[in-house]
Parts: sequence; structure tokens; C-alpha cells
Amino acid sequence: MVDASVNKKKVVKKKGEVDPSTFVKELFEEINRFRSDPASYADIVKSHIKYITRSKEGKLIYENGDFKTALNQGEAAFNNAMDILQNTSPLPTLELSEDLRVEVPDDPEVQAKLHNNLFNELKKQYPNKNFGFNLDIANPRVEIIVLLQLVDDTKSNGNRRNNFLNPNHRTIGISMKKQKGKHFTFYLTFAN
Repeated sequence: MVDASVNKKKVVKKKGEVDPSTFVKELFEEINRFRSDPASYADIVKSHIKYITRSKEGKLIYENGDFKTALNQGEAAFNNAMDILQNTSPLPTLELSEDLRVEVPDDPEVQAKLHNNLFNELKKQYPNKNFGFNLDIANPRVEIIVLLQLVDDTKSNGNRRNNFLNPNHRTIGISMKKQKGKHFTFYLTFAN
């Protein structure tokens, strides 16, 4: 289990090495920072529009330092997120739950299918709770992870953002697993 009580601010212990317990704590704090004042987070979203470019092949790319990902909608998705955030009242902060942490499999295809099995297991274990799941592969930079979940450019239905904005969610489990290069798989499990 991840020890979320570590009180250090530095995510990277050595060059290229991430301290999972510190990272989980910082991501948890960033999610609660957003939830306590969604409207102010719209300014953060706006400040990241400058990192959107178009590749030679015509694809939209978000590139910020050593983090790079393809986008579907680009600036339109960022503007949509800003509009939603500016009109969202403060939300209850979340509690970090060890019970909602999951073991993230090594295989990316299995990771993508994990939420179906997890949802059924959790519904059996907690029949009166509602759950939400976000899965992403990214460089471990907390602001960028929260930003891209809120913008939710890769999904047209806004499910990732909806999990962050759900006022009924009271707890979150944060799981992560090292992948190739500098990337990690992040699995966020929300519950009421």
C-alpha cells in the first residue's frame, strides 16, 4: 500500500526516479485544491492553451516540457473545460482511501479492461456506493494530470471531468505503476 502520510514536497527522489508515496500525496492535494475552488482552476487551464500546437501531419499536440500527448479537440476542449469550471461551485474535499487502491497490472491492455472487473467487485463489496474510474498514462506531473483530466479532450462525454466534478464523491483511491520511459499508469477510483 502507498503511504500517503509522507510530508515531502519533492516527487522526484533522484533524476528519473519517482517516489510513489510523495507523488500520491501531491496528486491528492492537487485534486482537492481543484475541488475547493474549481473556478480559479479555469485560469490554470487557460494558461496551458499555449502548449497546444499542430504537428507536421496536422495532428493537435499538447507539449509541455518533456510531456507530450495527442489531442482530439485541442483548444475547443480547453475552452469548454474553462466554461464548466467557471460555473462550478466549490466541491467537498475528498478523503484518501487505501481500500479504493488497486493493483495496476503490467500489461496496458489489461489495465484498460481493469475497470470493468473492478466496478463489479466494488459493487459487490459496497452495494450502496457509486463509483467512478479514471485511467491515464502520463508523466508524473500533478498539475498536468489534473488539467488533462478536467479538459478531457480524448473523450467526448466528459467522463473523466465528471468524476472530478461529482459532488457526491467523498473518497478517492490513487494507484500508479511505472511504465516505459518516464511514464506511469495512473488509476483513480472515486466513490461516494
